[in-house]
Amino acid sequence: MSRIVFLLLMLIPIVTIGNEIIPQHIRTSTLSGTLYSTHFYQGGAMTSDDFVQPLPLANFQLWVVKLNEQDSIPEVLFSFTSDENGKFRVQLPPGKYGFVTSEDIGNLEKGQCFPKNSQSGDLAEMTILTWECNMALPLELDVAWIENIVITYHSRSYCNLCP
Repeated sequence: MSRIVFLLLMLIPIVTIGNEIIPQHIRTSTLSGTLYSTHFYQGGAMTSDDFVQPLPLANFQLWVVKLNEQDSIPEVLFSFTSDENGKFRVQLPPGKYGFVTSEDIGNLEKGQCFPKNSQSGDLAEMTILTWECNMALPLELDVAWIENIVITYHSRSYCNLCP
């Protein structure tokens, strides 16, 4: 019996992490972090003192995309939703990954690994929506934990004709 188990184990590709042996078919990386948002409205020109502190972005849905090649459209895998404190945790096999919003899914661009920024309005009144991440994207995963990813959504509205 032990010979059969040994032979079966020899057929499964394995990876070692420290002293732990992990079969390749169950290798995953865990990503965890926090989503934040900032919202700001200002009449008149914006100054550096007008930036606000980020707040947790609770119950917000992002989609995980996988980049198979840099010059190809990313593959949409699944979505996750942050908890009431903006925290999230996902597990993925090795590869290159990013995040997008549901608005991005219908028109993903080659190599896109993060939500698109947008601007609407005109010089009189405008809204600017931007995203930032504290880590370089796409995330290249092997068997490891990547913690403390911080993704921040900024919403800014300006009235340049207001005093």
